[in-house]
Amino acid sequence: MTLSNIKTMKRERGFTIVELLIVIVVIAILAAITIVAYNGVQNRANTTKNDTIAKEIANKAEVYYADPNGGNGVYPTLAQLTAATADKTFALSAGATAAIQSATAIKDKVQYQYCDTGKGYRVVGFDYSTSAPAATVRTGGTTVACS
Repeated sequence: MTLSNIKTMKRERGFTIVELLIVIVVIAILAAITIVAYNGVQNRANTTKNDTIAKEIANKAEVYYADPNGGNGVYPTLAQLTAATADKTFALSAGATAAIQSATAIKDKVQYQYCDTGKGYRVVGFDYSTSAPAATVRTGGTTVACS
């Protein structure tokens, strides 16, 4: 082995700065794609969760309306729904009680509106992918004047 062969072998052992930069850029691109995909999945999951809670609230409002010991032909107010004890058939789950909100268009919440002095109701969830109230609105009775 000559001295020039040893110098040539030393130069061929490591990576060049260009090769290292290319690897770093590829890893960064893959990480960005993964983060965007994860956020989309998370948004759909949160929207589905709110839609499920909105469904539960609408079902419990209908049960309250039909229950002779509950509404007896009148839909419940927000206070009546959230204050129902576990022995009532129209009692909300802990998750639904925590997610319900009477103010309009609040992120992370489900909105329940009492309409026409007990003649109707509206339940709206939050759509995370559009950052707006969900397109699916559950209603019962007449909803002309909702508070």
